[in-house]
Amino acid sequence: MENNKRTKNEGLKKQEELRKAETTNKILAAISRLKLGGKKINFSTIAEEANVSRNTVYTYRTLIEEKTSLKVVKSNEVIALQEKVKDLTVRNKQLRDDNQKLTIANQNLIEEMEAMKLFIKDLESKK
Repeated sequence: MENNKRTKNEGLKKQEELRKAETTNKILAAISRLKLGGKKINFSTIAEEANVSRNTVYTYRTLIEEKTSLKVVKSNEVIALQEKVKDLTVRNKQLRDDNQKLTIANQNLIEEMEAMKLFIKDLESKK
């Protein structure tokens, strides 16, 4: 039974290695065709030419960076948006903290008001 399991796992590993080799070959061939055709080379055109998804191309980005001048670089716009998200996250936390403090202060004021009502009621009953 265990020997059968090991054989099955080895078969799956070989199948995975073949799939990776096939994908690598598709991507390399696509890059070559794009270069020969003088076409623009980016992750989208490689994916389209290799007939694979962009996610697959990004998975193989190290290989692509070795074979081309492409680098996975964040644009200034993406960096600016990430900074804005970070700033808004900090601001959101501050507002949540402030809200929690105000909720506690509000509860304390409600309790004081109820105590004052009882005090006034007591004073009125003593008249």
